[in-house]
Amino acid sequence: RKTKSENDKSTAKVYEILRHIILERKIAPGSKISQRKLAEELNVSRTPIVKALHKLETQGLVDTSHGRGFYLHRLTILELLDLFILREALEMIIITELVETINPEQIKMLKNVFADFDLPPKEIDAIKYWYADRIFHNLLLSFTRNSLVKRIDDSFQIFNRASLGGLLR
Repeated sequence: RKTKSENDKSTAKVYEILRHIILERKIAPGSKISQRKLAEELNVSRTPIVKALHKLETQGLVDTSHGRGFYLHRLTILELLDLFILREALEMIIITELVETINPEQIKMLKNVFADFDLPPKEIDAIKYWYADRIFHNLLLSFTRNSLVKRIDDSFQIFNRASLGGLLR
């Protein structure tokens, strides 16, 4: 039998794996999540799977349907618009700070993210641009010293969930 500490580690590991799978779009929105299949693939019991899914549910990434299981959350247009508003607000806080604190190396890193996109719009690969956009916004987030902004984003996955909605803008 596993100790509580081992179970907590299993849950944390499962949570990170599931979160990564979701944010990398490896499960389609609205898809049912098979606890049994995940437990087999990750070689864990269903308990850490269920605990991780409940944590993802609190972040709005997973929905539960009583008696039917867990499903990957499908964003509505209104939710997506709300996420963009929240992301914009967080980025304004970050930019206000970075105007005073950003260094030349960080500026270079931000510029390099979009270096390959100096093309006419019709020639830009939308998937590559989507990844570059995620990298850019996550870099901004990593440059801030504001731990509250980082915790808010970590709790609600605002930057990543907004990216999941695609290039609505």
